[in-house]
Amino acid sequence: MAANDRLSLAALGQVTALMRAAAEGRLAALRARAQQTEAQRRALDSAAKQVFDPAASADSGAVEQASLHWQRWVEQRRRALLSEESKLHAEIQNQLPHLAIVVGRDETVARLGADAVARQRREKD
Repeated sequence: MAANDRLSLAALGQVTALMRAAAEGRLAALRARAQQTEAQRRALDSAAKQVFDPAASADSGAVEQASLHWQRWVEQRRRALLSEESKLHAEIQNQLPHLAIVVGRDETVARLGADAVARQRREKD
């Protein structure tokens, strides 16, 4: 194998390794955001169980109004978080084929490099 070919294969290996790292990084970032959003939703679900006691206040009507407002806000926020989670999971699923291609390219270049080194050793012997 010519020195120029080895350099080209090494450069290609660097490019495919960078592309793989970038794709893996994008997927990890999406998964982290999905986990964070899910944690926010779980915390909100826990907070939604908070009930205002009208008997604890002199103005029970205002407390009931606040409780109703709180429950509406919680439900709106919960829907928004579920929507965001769905979008993130869809994007994760969308990235998986791209990652598989990039990993395949990187592994193929690595095998080509290993084969070239082995062939060069055999030729020396």
